[in-house]
Formats: sequence, C-alpha cells, structure tokens
Amino acid sequence: EGKFLRNESAAEKIIVLLMLCMAGAFVFMFTKIRWSLLFLAGTAGIYTAAAPLMFARGVILDLIHPYLALAVTFTAVFMYRYLTEFREKNALKNAFSKYVSPDVVEKISEQPEGLKLGGVNKEVSVLFTDIEGFTSISENLKPESLVALLNEYFSFMSEVIMQNGGTLDKFEGDAIMAFFGAPLDQPDHAERACSTALTMRQKLDELNAKWANDPPLPGGEKKPQIDFRCGVNSGNVIVGNMGSENRFDYTVMGDTVNLASRLEGANKKYETRILASEFTRAAVNEKFATREIDLIKVVGKKQTVRVYEILGPADGVTEEGKRLLTMYNEGLDLYRKRDFASALDKFAAILKEFPDDGPAKIYRQRCEVLKDFPPPKEWDGIFEMKTK
Repeated sequence: EGKFLRNESAAEKIIVLLMLCMAGAFVFMFTKIRWSLLFLAGTAGIYTAAAPLMFARGVILDLIHPYLALAVTFTAVFMYRYLTEFREKNALKNAFSKYVSPDVVEKISEQPEGLKLGGVNKEVSVLFTDIEGFTSISENLKPESLVALLNEYFSFMSEVIMQNGGTLDKFEGDAIMAFFGAPLDQPDHAERACSTALTMRQKLDELNAKWANDPPLPGGEKKPQIDFRCGVNSGNVIVGNMGSENRFDYTVMGDTVNLASRLEGANKKYETRILASEFTRAAVNEKFATREIDLIKVVGKKQTVRVYEILGPADGVTEEGKRLLTMYNEGLDLYRKRDFASALDKFAAILKEFPDDGPAKIYRQRCEVLKDFPPPKEWDGIFEMKTK
C-alpha cells in the first residue's frame, strides 16, 4: 500500500523536546511537588500511549530523549527551587516555629507572599500577663527552683496562646506578651485574645492543683500557688522584624501595646484579673460577659479609655454572677449621676454578699469621700492612674 515506516525528523524531535521542556519547566516551577510529579507521570504515560498509535500511522517516536528531557528538567528546576524557595520556606518555618503554632507556621510557608516583614501597619490584639507578687515568690526560691517553676508555667501558658492562633512575642521576667492578628490576618483577633485570657485562667487552676501534689523543686522548696493579672487591648500597631542588623525579633510596637501593658498593671488597683479596653470590647461584639470598671487615664497618656473586666463567655454567667452585675451596674449608674449617697448604699450592699469584689471596694471608698466633698460641676468621672 506504500505505507512505509519512518523515524521522526530532526525538526520534529526538537519541537517535541522544546514543548515538553517548556511545559515541564512551567509546571515544576510554579506548582507544588505533588502536582509536578503527577504532571511528570501523566505526560510520560500519554507519550508512551501515543507511541503505538503513531507507529500505526508509520511514524516511529523517539522513546529515549523525551523521557530524559523531562527528567533533567524536573531535576534542574527542583534543585533550583530547593536552593532558593524551599530554603527560604524552611528558614521561615524555623523562625516562626518559636512564636506560633505549627498550623500557623504551615500557612505562613504556604503563603509567604502574605507576610511582609520589616514593619507594616496592622490591626491586632495584644495580651500581657504578669504573676502577682512575683518578687516575694522569687525571694523564697533558689535560682534553680525559680527557673524550673517559671519554665513549667511558661510552657502551660504558651500552649494556650498557640492553640488559639496567637503569636508569642516574648517573656520578660515573669511576664508574657503575645498578640493576635499577625503575621496572618485574623479578623477575630480580639475574640481570640479574650478567649486565650480566660483559658489561661482555667489552666492556672489546673497548674496550681498539680503543683499542690508535685514533688519539691530542685532547690527543695514546695511549689507555691500563684496567680496572674492580664491586660488586653486592640488597635493598630507596627508589626515586623525589629532590632539591629545582627539580632532582631518579630514583634509589635505602638500605643496599642503600651495601653495593653498599662491595663495589666491597672488590675492591681481594682483587684481584678482580666481588664480589656473599650476597643477590644467593641470588637468582640458581646460574645463575652463584661462589666465596665472605670474611665481612666493611664500613666503617660492624655487620652482617656473606658476599661472592662472580662468575666467569661456570654452564656457562662451564673445566677450569682448575674445578680452581682445587676447590682454593680445600678451602683455605677448612681455614681455617674453624682448620687454618691445612694451609690454608697448600693456598693455596701454588694460587699455584704460579695466581700471580695475589688471594684465595689474602690467605688465604696470613692463614694464615702465624694458624698461629703462633692466634685466640681465639670467633673467627668475620669480616674487618673498615678502608677503603672
């Protein structure tokens, strides 16, 4: 029939090899390795299946060089990616594994373009904690005991922060600083911060119960029972790598950070445990039970801020807690209306039922003075903090 077999021409071989190498290079360069391997196996399979079909049409396909071309392209591209992209991803993972949970590290490595290091403006929530009476605790422990105690405490609390998607910023003595909303965007960063603070309180109870039955510390001392205070604030910060050329940390800076730190310290004045700013409370949208504590002006700031105590989840308030909130809000309303005598009676009634309520103690003391020495007409109820 005149149907003769022939080999591919040189031009046909070159065109096929160029097409395979260009398509392979594009796929290998810009897709994950599993898709690259699938393309490699699929292309080789399709080419092999095409060989008998072309043979039936009288053309003998080259069954050596196309496979070699694909293999060489795959090897060259992934060696290049390893030396550049993969090495950068591994460095990124190693750096952020100290600050955030493995899940967040994986997301960062998958989407490194979403991470702008070096200082960008973002809205986050910042959390500060500090152990109450730590100076007295440290005086009664030997150095090796103190280190062991803090390490166990930090391990418990760091786990809670990372489980909630937070970034662990630093330890400063007995204090912990963390933030939510960076390096990856978290629209619910304020909710995460408040939830973390409450969970840390639960973990503290578990830790104290454990320590009550634990063996002595390395120095021979019994593990003490501890408590901590927490401040939470939300707002804009500068986030990125801060420091010198040789040593830097991924951290946040700005007025939002300073206010969170001041709120942690303000707990001492009101005998509270978790204080949040009005900005954080507005962001959580009534998802937590809170009570207004005061309108304050913290040290170093001219702007006033309304602060709230975070009591628990919105649906987790007991009947006793609801009664306390009702009485407290009534007393606070009377105080703001300058009816200090009636407010004093209300806060005194609260302390008969809840003798350890710190904010009620504060307002009772203020009302005792203000009912006899009323403030001027321009009084706005702002309390100025004199200490950090």
